[in-house]
Amino acid sequence: MKIGKWPEIREVALQYLRNGELPVRQSRTTEDFSIIPGILPESGLLEVSWLEKIKPPVLDLLIHIAIQENDADEVVHWYEELKKSKGAAEIAIQSILGEEIANAIKDKYPEVAIEIWKTIAEELISKTKVNSYEVASIYLRKIKETLESIGKKEEWEVYLNQIRKVNRFKKKLLEILNRLEKSRILDK
Repeated sequence: MKIGKWPEIREVALQYLRNGELPVRQSRTTEDFSIIPGILPESGLLEVSWLEKIKPPVLDLLIHIAIQENDADEVVHWYEELKKSKGAAEIAIQSILGEEIANAIKDKYPEVAIEIWKTIAEELISKTKVNSYEVASIYLRKIKETLESIGKKEEWEVYLNQIRKVNRFKKKLLEILNRLEKSRILDK
């Protein structure tokens, strides 16, 4: 049964995720408890003890919601908040979330997407494992394609040379970078 209340439910849910506040002060007894009073009816299915105190803002959920709603502005806003609270290195470890963020914003905010991909690629390269180099090459290709699409081919060349220079003793990585370079030549 649809009750046609999604906009109201959405706003209350986002408010809760942003600041941890439920909309209206209410009785805490199970008999007359509604999770969203005035919007959702009392169901009798909710135990008051099931409600957990959250530490707002719940950034990963807010980011996922913004991604689902294709709202690049909100994704970037909550990503910046996440960076302030956790730091870029920790985000790189959560590369799945980082990758989702970058893919969601690459068209509207290519510079931010590139920043994320660089962080993920550099973290992978630092693991000094061939498999990690292969995965890093996926992100390096995204960086290359995005920089070229926004007319910053020279920036890609500088970045690639920097990766080569810093990692000059990692033979397998250099081989992978050479393949990446060759694919560029073949694309021409």
